[in-house]
Amino acid sequence: MLIPRVEKGNPINLIGYVIELLIDNFICNAKYIIAIYLKSNFIVYWTLNRIKTMLSTPVCIIGAGPAGATASLFLSKAGINHTIIDKAIFPRDKICGDAIDGLCMRVMNTYDKSLVEEMISQPHIFNPSMGSKFVAPNGKEARCYHKPVSNNIPSTMYFVAKRFDFDFFLVNKLNPNYADIQLGATVTDIERRKDGIIVTYSKGGISHQVFTKLLLGADGDHSIVLRKLSSRKIDRNYYAAAVRMYCKNIKGIEKDNLIELYYLKNIPYGYLWIFPMANNMCNVGMGLGSNQASKRKFNLVKEFEKIIATDEVLAPRFENCERMENPKGWGLPMAGGKRELVGDNYLLLGDAASLINPLNGEGIGSAMVSGWAAAQFAEKALANNKFDANSMQQYQHQATYRLNTDTKFYNNIVKVFPSAFQHVFLNVFIGSGFAKNLFEKEAKKWMYNSFNTPLEIKW
Repeated sequence: MLIPRVEKGNPINLIGYVIELLIDNFICNAKYIIAIYLKSNFIVYWTLNRIKTMLSTPVCIIGAGPAGATASLFLSKAGINHTIIDKAIFPRDKICGDAIDGLCMRVMNTYDKSLVEEMISQPHIFNPSMGSKFVAPNGKEARCYHKPVSNNIPSTMYFVAKRFDFDFFLVNKLNPNYADIQLGATVTDIERRKDGIIVTYSKGGISHQVFTKLLLGADGDHSIVLRKLSSRKIDRNYYAAAVRMYCKNIKGIEKDNLIELYYLKNIPYGYLWIFPMANNMCNVGMGLGSNQASKRKFNLVKEFEKIIATDEVLAPRFENCERMENPKGWGLPMAGGKRELVGDNYLLLGDAASLINPLNGEGIGSAMVSGWAAAQFAEKALANNKFDANSMQQYQHQATYRLNTDTKFYNNIVKVFPSAFQHVFLNVFIGSGFAKNLFEKEAKKWMYNSFNTPLEIKW
C-alpha cells in the first residue's frame, strides 16, 4: 500500500488523507481543483484534467516482465510493500525465443513449487521439451535428452510458451496485499534526490509521482532507469540482433519436442532455431552478434527468409507451413561487458542489466535470478537503512556470476576461432559426440538443482 510521504515532525493529516483517497478514486472527472493540506506535506493539485500526487513506497520496480515480476513476488513473500509499474497492460506480446529453462524453474521453485507444477499441468500453454537437437554447419546432428535422476523430478528440460502467456502467468501471481500494481503506466521522468528517488509516471492522462528509497530498474534494453541514473552505451561485442516468427505445421518436429538449434557457416557466433510450442505451433528465429552483422552488412530478416527458403535441409520443412506473423526483430544486450548494475538508491535487473547469456542467447532465467537477488538486497537495505552503492555492491556478483562460465567459454571461442573458422570448431564439437556427452552430463546437475536446491545468498 502506498502512503503519503511525510517529513519528520510533520504528521499525516488523517482528514486530508481521506480526502486524497476520495479525489483519487471518486471524483476524477473534476476539471479544476486545487487542494493543499497545510497540516501534512501531502499536496494534490489538479489543473486541466491532470492530477499529480506525491506518494512514498519503500521499493519501486519499473518493469513487470520476468525480472520485475520475480522481484515483486519475493518482496511480497518478505512482507515488503512496494510499487510495480509497467507501460503495458498484460497480456502483451514480447519478442523472444520463448524457451523457459531450468534456471527459470529453479527461481520459481525457490518461491513456491506450485508454480512449476501449475505449468506442468497446462501443456496446452506450456509445451514441455525433453532436450535439444544441435546441428553443425556440416549437417552432423546431436540429439541430447534430459534423463531424470529421480522419480520426483518431472521429465522436462524446458517449457516453450509465448511470452504473452508466461509473463501474464507471472503477473497474475503478484500479491496486491503488498504490491501496488500500476499497469498501463508510462514512466516519464526519474529525479534523484539526496535521500532517494522520485519517479514520475503517467496513467490515463493523469500524472503521478512516487518517492522511493530503492528503485529497481527492470524495464528492458531501453531502460529509462539506465538512461537517467547511469548511461546506456552499447558494446557491439556484447550485443546481438535477432528475429522471431510464429509458424504452424512445420514438418519434421522432433520426438519429445526437442528444441532445435542450427549453426550455419554463414551465421558466425549465431544460430537459427526451431522451438516446438503447443497447438502445432513453433517459434522460429535467428540470432547473430551485432558486430558480425555490421561487418557483413547483414539484413537479418532477408538472410532469415533466404535460409528457410533455400537451405537444403530446412527449406522442405517450411514448404507448407502457415505463417502466423512476419519476422519481427529485437536487440539482445548480452552479459560480459562492463555495465554497472548498482548505484546509490538503485539496482538494474534483466535486460536493463545486460544479463543475456552470450553463448546461447537465453535471458529469461538470468532475468528472474536478478529479480530474486534484487529482492534479497532490498530486504537487507531496508533493514539496515543503507541504500548507497557500496552497501549493495555484492548484488553485481549475485546477478552475474552464474553467467561467468558461459561468458568465458564464449569469449574463448571468439578469441581462438575467428568467425571464418568457427564452423570448424562446431563441426568437431557437435559431430564428435562431445556436445551430446557434455550436455547430458550437465543436464542432470541443472535439473537436480532446479527442483531440489533453492537459491540462496551467503552474506
